[in-house]
Amino acid sequence: MIRYCLDRWKDHHSSGSGRFPRRVHCASSTGGAPASPSTIGELLSREERLISAAYPKWAQSKGVREDAGENVMPMLQAVLGRLNRRFSGQELLETRSRREMWAPGKSLGQIARESRTAPPELLNGWATFLDTMPVAIQETIRAVAYAALSADPPVEVTFAWAPGYDFEVNVWQSPDTKSTRGGITLLLRSRYPDDRHPVQ
Repeated sequence: MIRYCLDRWKDHHSSGSGRFPRRVHCASSTGGAPASPSTIGELLSREERLISAAYPKWAQSKGVREDAGENVMPMLQAVLGRLNRRFSGQELLETRSRREMWAPGKSLGQIARESRTAPPELLNGWATFLDTMPVAIQETIRAVAYAALSADPPVEVTFAWAPGYDFEVNVWQSPDTKSTRGGITLLLRSRYPDDRHPVQ
């Protein structure tokens, strides 16, 4: 129903009125009386709650705490922000002192649990998501992090995520200049964690 309401709002806006409507009358997708008029903000808030409610099911299917899988995509944003802080500035030197956590032979899930690369309430969901990645993807990410931490001085790494069809990693490194250090950017693409792959 929410998506239908948003489509109605888009149709209204594209009709040439030139301004956003304050309210949209939404018919129930399940039949019966029309739903009460709702503001766009209310619709977006309801849709966000529905999406959040779906993630515990993903977490439960993966065998982790129910609350660990909530808000999976915001979780990725929060965790990557934490990782970026660990791999830049003054925190980079501290992370370098524990670089053996990223040594060969460890899965990303194991590294996440040992190095606490996510807040406690998100750690199980994050580590489980990492463990679903193909081994080659995991090893690529681990090797990039380990190489950056092993450099002297260590190289800053920027981690980013984007939605994709399969797991994919893109890595590029900017060279040092006379006045500034270079850096590594690692872009991970994947399906949404609760989006089942069609070949599975």
